[in-house]
Amino acid sequence: MFKQQMIIKTTNTIDKCKLVKENGGLSINNSTFTDSGIECTNANLIISNCQVQNGVYCYNNDVVDVSGSSFTGAGNGIILNSCHNYSLMDNQITGMSGKGIGIYETNGTYNTIEKCTVSQNSGDGITFYHSNGNVIGCTIVGNNKGVVILQNSVVAINKEPGTNPNAHDSYIANNTWQEILFVNNCDLMMDGGKNQVIDNNYDHNINTFDKYLIQCPNLNHSVNLRENYWGYHDGSVNEHPIMPPADRFYPTDIYNAYVLDPVWSPGLPNIITNENDELMYHEAIDLAVENDVSGSIYLFKSIISEYPESHLVEACAKNLYALEQDKGALKDYYHTEPNLHWNSDIGKLADYLEKYCDIKIGNYQEAIYFFEKIISNPPSELDSLMAIIDLGYTYCMMQENPPKSAIMCMYPKLKPTSKKSFELSRDTIISCLYTQTGGEVPSNNGSETQIAIPILNKCYPNPFNPSTTISFILPKEMPCNLTIYNVKGQKIKTIVNETKAAGNYNVVWDGKDNKGTSVASGVYFYKLSTPTFSSTNKMMMLK
Repeated sequence: MFKQQMIIKTTNTIDKCKLVKENGGLSINNSTFTDSGIECTNANLIISNCQVQNGVYCYNNDVVDVSGSSFTGAGNGIILNSCHNYSLMDNQITGMSGKGIGIYETNGTYNTIEKCTVSQNSGDGITFYHSNGNVIGCTIVGNNKGVVILQNSVVAINKEPGTNPNAHDSYIANNTWQEILFVNNCDLMMDGGKNQVIDNNYDHNINTFDKYLIQCPNLNHSVNLRENYWGYHDGSVNEHPIMPPADRFYPTDIYNAYVLDPVWSPGLPNIITNENDELMYHEAIDLAVENDVSGSIYLFKSIISEYPESHLVEACAKNLYALEQDKGALKDYYHTEPNLHWNSDIGKLADYLEKYCDIKIGNYQEAIYFFEKIISNPPSELDSLMAIIDLGYTYCMMQENPPKSAIMCMYPKLKPTSKKSFELSRDTIISCLYTQTGGEVPSNNGSETQIAIPILNKCYPNPFNPSTTISFILPKEMPCNLTIYNVKGQKIKTIVNETKAAGNYNVVWDGKDNKGTSVASGVYFYKLSTPTFSSTNKMMMLK
């Protein structure tokens, strides 16, 4: 469907046919989609009480409202790209072959995922990328990772307010890898949240990312996570909650890096301190919920102006991007506000948000130069991969709103051929972040440990040109295969395919395929496989 007006479908059965809507609006009630999905672009979408196989894909929607519906089958459950306001309530997303919910480049006044069950999906439960969201009273279990929060996202996770103990808590438990993974430039708001974050299935004899209830691989500041329950109690009749072991978190400093005490005990109120910045922040959020956007913006800017050392300043700056529609004026604010440039961390965020304003107002050249500079000289591997995603997003925005003059770039081969190819590349990069054993799992001491399973380490150098060294460890003699793939999953080159003895191995990939042809710049994956184990890491060729 491509018409402008609102389309309303009630009590329908759609079989083996994708429903597509561009522009206007689409409302679907009490309908069943068998081997069929929904795709909605530039249109308001309302779905209620539906059963959907193959999921929902939204792009550039001002409003997405999905309630009382179930999603299962092939692909991803609910995907929002570059949308604005969303409400996902009382939905069940289970058994998808991809991720449960993906929220990308989506910032609105008050976006919620409430009382949803996201379980047993092959991909991650909920992923946020440069987006804001509120996860309230959700059950997130049995997925690849539980909640993934990347690239300057602001995400609050809380129990549903006013409900009884153990009723409508956010319950994040027993996912394959980390329960919650976030990176340093994101804001994870769980303080006083009364959430249950549990993984009782973790095997302490195997050192994998499954050990982490919460992991932030590059954390450099303190995060308050008080009044949450982590699955540990004192063994008494009343089973009083106690502090979890430090090694269930990364970094492991649960008194400075993560502030967990007091742990959640039913009946205690949420923590809101008497600090003025805390009170102003909660008031600003309340105003946004009430659609008093100007009042909310005023308070967020007041916190930045009056409390520049507050731990809430970064969240305030990100919320301004979601609320302020005049991106030109907002760019000037990010550039000139001195309290957003007084240290390197907040200055890095302000520069990033300024470039996203450039994308929105069509100054693509400045944004491309910014991201290519990071790719050329990345502070870390994570920075380089996030910059590749952001660069691809910039090119996608250019395709929709072409620039008035020619654009210069250093890495033309990183330009996606289509929006779909960008999303495939983005999702592949994100899905492989911090999921395998190996060099990225920190050791708590310097002693040697007898490994029980193979370990695939990071390659070095990475990014590389023209060659890189891949290392792996085998615990005993076994057949093994080491193969290179591109972002489309196509096999590029098999490096090792033989039985090897136990030990450490280093092999060099010369950047060529099986035919001896040098590969193009871009992201590649190397996979180690044995009869009982497989693990994949990522690398990037830069020319």
